[in-house]
This record gives sequence, C-alpha cells and structure tokens, in this order.
Amino acid sequence: KLINQVVLIDYTIIILGEFNMSRDYQDAKLFFVDFDDTFYIHERSDPTYYQRVVKNPDTVYDGYASPNLALIKFLQDHPDAPIYCLTWASLSLAALPKRACFEKYLPGRQILTITTATPADKIKAMELIADMKGISYDNVLLIDDLYTTNEMAREAGFMAITPQRVQNDEYKKLLSLKGSRD
Repeated sequence: KLINQVVLIDYTIIILGEFNMSRDYQDAKLFFVDFDDTFYIHERSDPTYYQRVVKNPDTVYDGYASPNLALIKFLQDHPDAPIYCLTWASLSLAALPKRACFEKYLPGRQILTITTATPADKIKAMELIADMKGISYDNVLLIDDLYTTNEMAREAGFMAITPQRVQNDEYKKLLSLKGSRD
C-alpha cells in the first residue's frame, strides 16, 4: 500500500492521499455503506432517538441530520450494484429509521440494513455477504467515515473509502461538466 505523504502536526499523524487500491472504486460490484456521518450527516444530538424510532421510524432524522447528497448521487449512478447499509448500533431498532432513509433517497432499490456490535463485525458481515454472492473482495466497496474501519476492510482485501472521497470526486465531476459548457 502506498501513501503519498505523511505529516506530523502536534503529535497527530495526518495521512495525505489515498491508499492504492487494486481497482477503481467506481467499478465495485457490491456496496456497503455506513449510515451515521456517511449516508446521513448528524447536525445535533437527539436524546429521544429510540423513543422516536418506536413512534415513527420514517421521520426520526428530520431536523437532526441531513442526507449526503453526493453519496446519494454516486449510488444512483450505480443502479445495478447491490447496496447494504452496514451500521454500528447498540440496538437493532436503529435499523428501521436507517432503512427508511435509504428508501426515501434511493426509491426502488432493495437495501438491507445490517447492524453490528463493533466495527470489526462490519468486516465479518461483508465477508459473509460477499462469499454468499460469489463476489471477490476486491470488487466490494465499503464507504465509511471511520478510518480504522476502512483500514480493517482493506486488510481483509476489500476496497474502502471515506464519504469525503466520494463527495470530492462527485464535486470534481460537476466542475468538469461546468468547464466543458463554458
């Protein structure tokens, strides 16, 4: 794995650039997408979250979070690739509103929401599903905001990127379209 540059600032290591991947993530055949701060960006805490989940899971995130529109656009551009919402949650009740959000922004797509007890369990779930579908790990993409989870996925042979990478690449596409019309 290659790293473009490592910078040490006040005892914090910042890695600039992306790890080399054997394939372009745009060519992935199977997507696993984290929810919190990846598909939906939280704007404030919600102390009544689980009470509201039980009452009406379809509106739990209204006023508390915003959809990641660039990621949604990326997923819409890959209509044939299966998508799994893979989220780290302490209670499986969290799957209901997360599935509702995916259905709201990606209507017609069958998206299974999987909750895991730990980030490491995300990798086990990815291995199980990829194996069941017969898709090689290097054709599977994880999009997750946690760098440690992405690194675990890469170590297992999967492609893994942050939602910021998707946002950046979608923004670059928009800029190139704008430039071609000028």
